[in-house]
This record gives sequence, structure tokens and C-alpha cells, in this order.
Amino acid sequence: MILKWIIKNQWKQSLRSSIWQKNVALNIIMGIGFLYFIVNFLLLGIFAKDVLREIFPDEDPVIKFNGFLLYFMGMDMLLRFLMQAVPTLSIQPYLHLPTKRSSLMHYLLCKSLVNPINYFYFLIFIPFAINGVSYYYDFHTAILWLFSILMIVWFDN
Repeated sequence: MILKWIIKNQWKQSLRSSIWQKNVALNIIMGIGFLYFIVNFLLLGIFAKDVLREIFPDEDPVIKFNGFLLYFMGMDMLLRFLMQAVPTLSIQPYLHLPTKRSSLMHYLLCKSLVNPINYFYFLIFIPFAINGVSYYYDFHTAILWLFSILMIVWFDN
């Protein structure tokens, strides 16, 4: 009950923000930028197997892709550290209210998991799992590979 109330208040806060109402042109440009990156990430996921096979002809592209995942997760951690807002600042207005501290902590933990940036990378991983992992291995291995990538992304968060 309290968690729904907090989520509803946070949603209203983001909708009523002056940033969204003043800069309509900037929001349109940001939307075009997001679409550009969505298309780029999808194309990277679709053609990653072919590019890796062309660059490293004697090696398995899936193993090479997994080798790059360590660097990818390191860059992801650095970008999150520099760009992601601190979620503890969003619950400060609720600390003086009669709410349970445990529900506020659950809200903080769940808020970071539903961040769209966590799932933006799956525009690369899902096409690569379909194109690359299921091509060299079977479909069940591709599903397990995607699940393990999901857990790594959540752990990185």
C-alpha cells in the first residue's frame, strides 16, 4: 500500500517536472537520439556474429563476444557511476512520515531494477543470442546465456 503510494508520487513528480514542460524541442531531439541508439544497438546485435567472424576468423564469435563482456560491464559501471542519480535522495521527503523503513528500502531496491537503462542493452544481447549463440549452440543454451546476462546486468546495477 505504502509502496504504491510512493511510486504514484514519484511518477507525478517526474511528470510535473519543469524540465519536461519547458524544453519540448529538447525532448524531441532526445527522442530522436534514443531512436538512433535503439537502431544502432539492434544492428550491432544482429551483425555482431558476422563482424566477429570476419575480424577473428579462426575463433568462435560467441567466445569472443563473451570476452568483450568484461570490458562492457566495466564501462557500464563507470557510466552508471557518473550518470545515474542517487536514489536515496528521492526518499528524503518520506523519512519524516509514518512509513516503515523497510518499505522505503524495498522501494529503493526495486526502483533501480526497473530503470530502462538496465534493459536497453538487451537490444544487443537478444539479437546476438538468436543470431550467434543459437547458431553455434542450441536454443536452450541461448536462453540460459540471456538469463545469465540478465543476472550480470542486475548485479552490475
